Amino acid sequence: MPTTNLKCLMQSAEIKNDDFTFLILMMPTDTSIPFFIQELRKHDCTCVVRVCESKYSLEPFKQANIEVIDLPYQDGSAPSTEVINHWLEILQTKRAAADKQRKDAANENNSSGGDSSSNGKKPVCIAIHCVAGLGRAPVLVAIALMECGMKSLEVVEQIRAKRRGAINQTQLDFLTNYKSKKRLKHKRSGLLACFPVM
Repeated sequence: MPTTNLKCLMQSAEIKNDDFTFLILMMPTDTSIPFFIQELRKHDCTCVVRVCESKYSLEPFKQANIEVIDLPYQDGSAPSTEVINHWLEILQTKRAAADKQRKDAANENNSSGGDSSSNGKKPVCIAIHCVAGLGRAPVLVAIALMECGMKSLEVVEQIRAKRRGAINQTQLDFLTNYKSKKRLKHKRSGLLACFPVM
């Protein structure tokens, strides 16, 4: 496959809010991994969640200091409660680590007399992929956004605008009936922190 086609295939659908940037991608192959990693670097992303079977080498990711987390579930279906809970734990952990890193940097700047105004909050970037980037990965991103406070149909509309053909009818029915507990909603910044950045 020509290099240009591989680059096009590895382009991500970027879904953002104040806390997270989600990159929805299709599964890389051993041939396309360099382009996949290039896409991750473009977004300063160091974590990939793989929601399908393992079919490529992890070595290039290790060499690039990119963590790959396996969270597979059945193609075309809705995720189990266990998968959802693990997904949300990953996001909470990554956000807490980024918040701590920002706080430590601000404290260091303040103690050294530096300018703390440059410590703006940057969303945590998480890449997620299934085989085609149309079902399992978008569903988990939708759940994350709903846990931030968005409504299911708004989320599906936003994802489909960026990833045409995403989310099948079974998954849509699941998301429509999903009861969010607002587990990713920041207490201090309220609901506004979870709405998409335009």
